[in-house]
Amino acid sequence: MQVRACLLALCGIALVGLAPASCVLDVEGTASETTASSGSAGEGGTGAAGGGGGGTSGTAEDCLDGIDNDGDRLTDCEDEEDCAPAAYECVPAAPEGWTGNVRAAVVPTGDAGSLPECPPGTTAEDHHATPATAPDCSTCACDWDDDQARCSPPQVTCWWGNTSCGGTSFEVFNDLVDNTCRGVNYPMPGGSCQRTGPGVVTNPGTCAPAPGAGELQTQAPFAEAARLCTSPGGGGCTDGQVCVPRAATGNADVDARVCITQEGTGACPSGWTDAEIQLYADGADSRACSPCVCGEVTCTGGFAFAYDSDDCNVVFGVLPIIQFCSDQSSYIDNNQFSVRGTAATPQPPSCDGGLGSGTVEPEGPTKLCCHQQVP
Repeated sequence: MQVRACLLALCGIALVGLAPASCVLDVEGTASETTASSGSAGEGGTGAAGGGGGGTSGTAEDCLDGIDNDGDRLTDCEDEEDCAPAAYECVPAAPEGWTGNVRAAVVPTGDAGSLPECPPGTTAEDHHATPATAPDCSTCACDWDDDQARCSPPQVTCWWGNTSCGGTSFEVFNDLVDNTCRGVNYPMPGGSCQRTGPGVVTNPGTCAPAPGAGELQTQAPFAEAARLCTSPGGGGCTDGQVCVPRAATGNADVDARVCITQEGTGACPSGWTDAEIQLYADGADSRACSPCVCGEVTCTGGFAFAYDSDDCNVVFGVLPIIQFCSDQSSYIDNNQFSVRGTAATPQPPSCDGGLGSGTVEPEGPTKLCCHQQVP
């Protein structure tokens, strides 16, 4: 009788004794619903139709809240008109104790500026990965300018009155000048001489560490940078899945994975091991390289000679003074004796330093575990 009354009312025919009613057509085949008019008896107004899922007609669909906001009886990912498959998809829900609905992009630290922006409706978090291990220091090198470097002749010692380089009467010539004759007044005739030391540095030249020597080769404390995009999970999916925004990174490897996170360094759960990355919020970097320093210039070589005259005249005879004891008695006589030396050769200084110390101590660990999505 009620349906008939509605049809008649639509034709402008009033049935006596029947209160005005509004009619709702059940398009899904269920019983029709009648809602009493808010007007007084005899008034012809009708009530509003009820919406599915608690939504309200005219309200925009929120694709991530698990509610049918626009009242079309389609929730989130089910509502392909408002939550287009090109922008949203169903992914596995996170296991208990893990944060789900995470997209991740990981790039070398030097490319951190290229990390994609997170899609609308998601929360962005930046992390670091792969901490540096032992310091990688460049080899020390030093630039030595030897143009002005000079060495004296080697040191010579002569013993008076002794032919085997012994006794208590002797003289040390440690200040000979290159190619300069030194006349000697000896206390007694006869004697022996020997080279007893290398030349000494009279001018070391200039030395400085080469540019870039002894420096950290890997300045960044972490090799990789990561950006996590976490979204709330919507409905409209099969059991064990949630509706999330698709990644918009343009990176096929990232787009194909959905990830979960958990604070700490625990193992990834089964099914979430397609990518396992240990992330960190920051790190204390104590790595350093000891500075490069120039060592001491040394001298090698050079010669010394003994002369049977007081002015180094070769006409009267000359003998080399070597590193072994040599009898010079035939020259150390008649108060006519002299020595002359030629300068030793300066040798490059050592270049020391460039030793690494310290490490990177990561802080704030987070485990990232990803599941490969099937297209």
